[in-house]
Amino acid sequence: MIYELRTYTAAPGKAAALKQRFRDHVIPGFKRHGIELVGCWEPVGQPDQFVYLTRFADAAASKAAWDNFAKDEDWQRAKAESEKAGRFLAGQSVVALLPTDFSGLLK
Repeated sequence: MIYELRTYTAAPGKAAALKQRFRDHVIPGFKRHGIELVGCWEPVGQPDQFVYLTRFADAAASKAAWDNFAKDEDWQRAKAESEKAGRFLAGQSVVALLPTDFSGLLK
């Protein structure tokens, strides 16, 4: 099992729109392409950041799912439409995580 912790920093004034697009378009795309969403968070005191965690069987499954998601026509259309007035993201980071044998996440 591999987890991916992703942190998005919204462009100025775009945090609410970023989260709405995630809710309305990203999550359905994740479901179509086998991206398991573990959870989403808003860091305390950082209103322009949005954090979420995904889970995959392995690195190959992660790569395949993200490649397919990036090619998804519904996602491409929603992204292009929503960003006519400017990009939503000012930055992002991705950290791949492997659970330790004592984390309780290995089964």
